[in-house]
Amino acid sequence: FNNGWDQQIAYTWKSARWVMPAAYYSTHVDFADAGFGMDIFMVDSNAMDASDLNEDPEHNICGAAHNEPGATCASQGGPASLASCKQWFWDLWAKQKTWLADQLGKSKAEWQIAVTHFPCGHQKSFWQAMHQSHGLDLLVTGHRHDQELWAPNRLGGLTCFVTGGGGGISSEATPNVHNKKDWYGEAQYGFYDLTVSKEAIEITSINWNGYEIKSATVHPAVSHSWGKVPAAKAAVHSFHSSKHWAFSPGHGARHHARFCVTGHRHDQELWAPNRLGGLTCFVTGGGGGISSEATPNVHNKKDWYGEAQYGFYDLTVSKEAIEITSINWNGYEIKSATVHPA
Repeated sequence: FNNGWDQQIAYTWKSARWVMPAAYYSTHVDFADAGFGMDIFMVDSNAMDASDLNEDPEHNICGAAHNEPGATCASQGGPASLASCKQWFWDLWAKQKTWLADQLGKSKAEWQIAVTHFPCGHQKSFWQAMHQSHGLDLLVTGHRHDQELWAPNRLGGLTCFVTGGGGGISSEATPNVHNKKDWYGEAQYGFYDLTVSKEAIEITSINWNGYEIKSATVHPAVSHSWGKVPAAKAAVHSFHSSKHWAFSPGHGARHHARFCVTGHRHDQELWAPNRLGGLTCFVTGGGGGISSEATPNVHNKKDWYGEAQYGFYDLTVSKEAIEITSINWNGYEIKSATVHPA
């Protein structure tokens, strides 16, 4: 726990490229030409790795196994000793929870995004509350060395992704798509591309060989003169969202169409539900025979309508959900959606 974190903070004032002015902080980005702003909240989640002295020695920053008996960060305001280390980090986490809720409430920006180290799923109820009650739009995480774009229904409507795909010389598993035994998400050794506008954030997961394998669209909460309305978010999140479907109860109708399967165009198009009032729809013309709408070359998408050419869809159906996976001509899973019954 005393291995250079204060130097990391101090280096902010030494380097023009390094930005880490505190263990947790916020920054505002103004997209003046596009007419919107974004508040980004950097949150320290090291408490997830702070345990009792002899617990989980290889993943415990407060453990006896890899700290000197007299280790201390008291001179810099950190843990005074191994004995107080765990409590110090959990106190810091508690302080941040109050801070983040307060800062989200004060934010006037169109977008509110949180960035933290520990991956989607840790402190699940807290992050759900930040989204549902305080207007958090997106959660960006790391820790695991892979790519995981989580459907918002896994976190109460909040979109989250793990952007640890770079992995250096290590990754959670082989990038071989035919051996996913140890995979947590959709890929290894890739990256995410984000396109941000006032209306939406388009998130695209790109694997090691350049294929777009999964995507999501995040919309901000509905805005009023007195601020954002967080509860509106569940209905407008990405194509993975299953909160509201066209003609579902709550829209005042008595029909319950879950999704629509179409053809005609010779390509693959998995439509986000917000394009059809909440109804998931896909065009399953990817087979194409000897013809297709365009070349399958991912570097030449000029004539593409959707995500792929010459592929197919795989549907896994259960009582609880229909999992839709778009698979391209060379066997890669490039896009997916989950449909839940009304």
